[in-house]
Amino acid sequence: MTREEAIEQFERGVRTGRAGHGYLVVGPEGPAVEFVKQAVSLMFCGTKAGNKSCGECRDCRWVEALRHPDLHWVEPEKKSRIIPVERIRALQQELSTTSFASKWKACVLVAADRLGISAANAFLKTLEEPAGDTVFFLVTDSPHSLLPTIVSRCRKVILSESGAESSEEWHDALAGLLASGSRGSAVAALAAADGIEEILKKARREAEEEEKAAQEQAGVEEMDKETFEARVQARYRQKRTAILRFMLLWHRDALLIVCGAGEGVLANRSAIAGLKEHASRLSYRQALENIQTIEKLAANLERNIPEPAAFADAFLALH
Repeated sequence: MTREEAIEQFERGVRTGRAGHGYLVVGPEGPAVEFVKQAVSLMFCGTKAGNKSCGECRDCRWVEALRHPDLHWVEPEKKSRIIPVERIRALQQELSTTSFASKWKACVLVAADRLGISAANAFLKTLEEPAGDTVFFLVTDSPHSLLPTIVSRCRKVILSESGAESSEEWHDALAGLLASGSRGSAVAALAAADGIEEILKKARREAEEEEKAAQEQAGVEEMDKETFEARVQARYRQKRTAILRFMLLWHRDALLIVCGAGEGVLANRSAIAGLKEHASRLSYRQALENIQTIEKLAANLERNIPEPAAFADAFLALH
């Protein structure tokens, strides 16, 4: 569903007293976090304004800056990008206290799939026995990485992709690299992998600039280096996920063309010429194996295999 539809559904639950105590929000981290902020603002502001969030009051401003006293925000820590069990135990203590400014308390786990085993088991107990009017939001783009027992105790909110083609400036460049790197030449494959590394380096620089701007906007005067690096890494990981999603959709489009699908169902219609030229050289089996290669690439990156090696291996494997 779209973010607007998800918010309407959540608002209806709050208004009728049927809101769940746990929500698994599945989708790209950026839109998913924006949905959660909007839902939490509705909870805190809506208790005073007919279940509608004004977006301008003290509560809404506090939520946007992640400074609301009844909002408990948890993200992966340090360079390991793990949510440790110590953070979950601290969270349990925080949630045991009375709410400050609202009848609600909200707990948000960003990249919830990064819960360590001990942390996941500890969090499961918290989710099974929520304190008072506490609502949990678990944000992830990899729900299969969560404990099934955690997933089963949450209502799923699956955010859909936008129907329109994204305007990210790297899309045309990446489409060209995908077309040129899949022509059966090792030289072309490695050149394409190098090209994507340049796109990723730029994405990392953008992530750092965005985090600095976000801190300035929120009035954060100083943040320790380790926390800053962790937040930058979270932003970068979101951008890299978008790049991998584009690669997967591009190869999915190639498979659809091989199957004889019309242009109207393609995600990347602006790259139709390169897609058709690429698809003309593929069998159905090869097109399907290319999709599996990109899925393997994403899994390798999650295992912290160095990016240059992971991308080079993927491009050399593509038909």
